Amino acid sequence: MVRFLWRCLALMLAAMLGMAPAHAGLFSKRVLFESVDRRETVFEPRGEEPVPAEEITLTVPENRSDRNSRMIAIRLVRLPALNPKGHPPIVYLAGGPGGSATGAARGPRWAMFDRLRQDADVILFDQRGTGLSDRPASCESTYGWADGGPAHRRDIISAYRGAFEECAAFWEASGVDLKGWNTLESAHDLAAVADVLGGEISLLGISYGTHLALATVKEYPNRIDRAVLVSVEGLDQTVKMPAHTDAYFERLQAAIDSQPEAKALYPDVAGTIRRLAARFDAEPVVIRRSNKPDLQLTGYGLRIICAFMISDPERAVDLLAALKAADETGDVSTFARILPFILEDSIDMDAMSTGMDLASGVSARRLRRVQSQARTAVLGDALNFPMPHLLEVAKDYQLPDSFRKRPRGKTPILVFSGTLDGRTYPEGARKATRGLKKNREIVLVRNGGHNLFFDHQEVVPLIDLFLDGGEVESRELEAALPNFAPVDDA
Repeated sequence: MVRFLWRCLALMLAAMLGMAPAHAGLFSKRVLFESVDRRETVFEPRGEEPVPAEEITLTVPENRSDRNSRMIAIRLVRLPALNPKGHPPIVYLAGGPGGSATGAARGPRWAMFDRLRQDADVILFDQRGTGLSDRPASCESTYGWADGGPAHRRDIISAYRGAFEECAAFWEASGVDLKGWNTLESAHDLAAVADVLGGEISLLGISYGTHLALATVKEYPNRIDRAVLVSVEGLDQTVKMPAHTDAYFERLQAAIDSQPEAKALYPDVAGTIRRLAARFDAEPVVIRRSNKPDLQLTGYGLRIICAFMISDPERAVDLLAALKAADETGDVSTFARILPFILEDSIDMDAMSTGMDLASGVSARRLRRVQSQARTAVLGDALNFPMPHLLEVAKDYQLPDSFRKRPRGKTPILVFSGTLDGRTYPEGARKATRGLKKNREIVLVRNGGHNLFFDHQEVVPLIDLFLDGGEVESRELEAALPNFAPVDDA
């Protein structure tokens, strides 16, 4: 409390002396930020010419519910509009959780940001714990498979729970307040960004970034002009519904069946996964490693790997070939390359991504439905791993159910969903934004995947039009399918 009062006194004195004051929220119930620093810089996309930019650093509380919270720095890069029209700045929210906006803009997505900055400032917002922002030390636990050992579902879950308990203690000893690493705190960070940038912003989020966007629209509707949500994860959708994943496999099979050669090769993808999972559970496949103990590929390990490989149609092509090889010849080389990322020698954890998922959690009602559906689903509960499995030992970090309730209001929303997105689903997108439907438009991209910005040539222009204040009506687009049948290079 003493530290808090001294901070307020110092800021009032600074204001009286004509120095830059912090947000007036300091004197209300919530401290949005303590200080701000701005400097000119350049941003360098890979393979492109550097562009003038501004780096902005905000010092914010790690946990605003604790008045004695330590301060952390969040940073963003502002790309000034080339032909400003007076629109609110467009803030990009990366997925993950754990993705970096500045990292995304250095890669292929630069083409989109370059287009958007023609008319409005584009803000590459590195969420707390990502990119240029302050990042707590990652935790390397003593749990893992450095000595080999069993790797059935119960063994994997037990190891990850033990690793989390160890990492929670590590972060506490390091002075990290894990209860401050949640989506609600990030929404407060965004409100601070809005205040620094003039009071109102627009949002462009993908995947977990849409989760943060929805939380911000709900908490600070007056600060959000409009929002584009791509591959939506609703506020109670951190844990996905297994039935929605099964529906995805049905859509994937229909797409395969549209190509005669692929249909002949892969007549029953879901059945193949079930068959291999049962086989590997009955008799785990031994994965040999040079200079390290062997690993076991079990049915649960296979299901987790499959979950990693269904985000986009192009990745599904690789999964189909790997499933066929394993089923017909016993060749599990593709799965063997991925397995060490699941059965780590030492399970390590990141405070940001771990904290965000745990805090968002799952409502009791949804969890019961997930558990019921998982009993018969193609991937069981593996799509969400290690959620909700860690909640058994991390209940204290979960936000209250009020956080998971859908936002309501009149904020204009443009939603994009891909029918071949294996991570987030059209059914979920509609439900997550139902409370905003009076000003919501949905673009369904048939054959589109999770990372669908460039799956169809109209996606980015529609985003640009909407953020430029234009009207976009709900519609369907059809993206080209990849060739699911393997190409003969001979």
